[in-house]
Amino acid sequence: MRDVTAATLLEETQLISDMIQQSTYENALVALDQAEFQKRYDSLTNRFDTAKEHLETVMVQLQQMQL
Repeated sequence: MRDVTAATLLEETQLISDMIQQSTYENALVALDQAEFQKRYDSLTNRFDTAKEHLETVMVQLQQMQL
């Protein structure tokens, strides 16, 4: 079960990372409202940080179970 959770979280962090990269790329190419861009960027980075912390917790639990 935790393996599935870890895989799901890993996929989520990759998806969010891709979204951050796409948002940054779009901002570099198109004149966007910087306040809106910053809001979206902050939201994505907060979401990424939360998922990453959860993934790290699950990975530690998996390592402990394997020992």
